[in-house]
Amino acid sequence: MLETIKNKVDPFARLTRWADYGTFGQLIFGFLIGTGFAPTGEQLLLLGKALFVLVPLLYGGIYALNDYRDAELDKKNKFKRSRPIPYGQIKRNTALVIALTLITSGLVVAALIDTKVVIMAISFLIVNLLYTFVFKNMRYMEIFLNAMPHVFRLLFGIWLVADPAPYAVLAAIWLVGNLNICVFRRIKEIEEKNFTARPVLKRYDKKTLASFYYVLMPALVILTFLGGLLEIVAGIFWLGFSTLVIAGYYRSKPLKRLIEEAWK
Repeated sequence: MLETIKNKVDPFARLTRWADYGTFGQLIFGFLIGTGFAPTGEQLLLLGKALFVLVPLLYGGIYALNDYRDAELDKKNKFKRSRPIPYGQIKRNTALVIALTLITSGLVVAALIDTKVVIMAISFLIVNLLYTFVFKNMRYMEIFLNAMPHVFRLLFGIWLVADPAPYAVLAAIWLVGNLNICVFRRIKEIEEKNFTARPVLKRYDKKTLASFYYVLMPALVILTFLGGLLEIVAGIFWLGFSTLVIAGYYRSKPLKRLIEEAWK
């Protein structure tokens, strides 16, 4: 019985990428910063409502829409061809219906909760639609649009309960840290020769991409010491995390397998 339920739920969970919902820990972190790490019960309730809108509903739909759009390309990617649509577990048109239903539901529920949640939902939706349908094959711009939603998560978490303006340096650290990871991911994909699965890779040069680290890493160090304790902690985290991911991928087989699993 449980196995039957799991087999039916698993394709839907993978289509809507439940495994990726942990990235909204950044929104929770921003929320805690905004509350001074001492949230009230009312604030926690608002956070719970916002997460319900943004995670299983809106982003579940966005992920499904992305898989619908990339279904043919995913068939050609050794890591992504096991996704539900190319693997034949969910029909492509069914995935589109699921995507539109979840996105619409997220916007409707957001409107019932709070104006800020509506703005958050629309902002995330616009950035992801621009990436999926306009800039996905535009070099550098697609990397930037991959990094920006992570910054949005942090800032929106703060904005839910406070003014995010004093945290501009923290946001810049968050952006540079995520750009580091996005650049590395493109280098990794070029090395794997995933040109058919991701056509934009043909427009990149590995050495040019790698040269970005000569700008990004020093920028991260400088930004780290422009703010207070929070910025220092965040900067050290992103410096350490970037080094761990990049060096670990080439030096540690367990880390390499973990990274490849995370990016399926």
